[in-house]
Amino acid sequence: MSAGLPKPPPAPRGDPSAQPAPPPCPFCGSGRTELMSLFGSHASLTTCWCRECRSPFEFLRWREKRES
Repeated sequence: MSAGLPKPPPAPRGDPSAQPAPPPCPFCGSGRTELMSLFGSHASLTTCWCRECRSPFEFLRWREKRES
């Protein structure tokens, strides 16, 4: 269940310090977002800010599809 959280774009492989690119805003869909904090209310959440609608939002950082 996604609970309304957007799926973040994948971070480049091979660089453990690479930060994920900010996802589009879940409220207005704008791509004009920025990372505010790598750690949100939980260790697995990242806090972002939308420059378009000026809303803060969080998304799961390590959310990837696993190959079967």
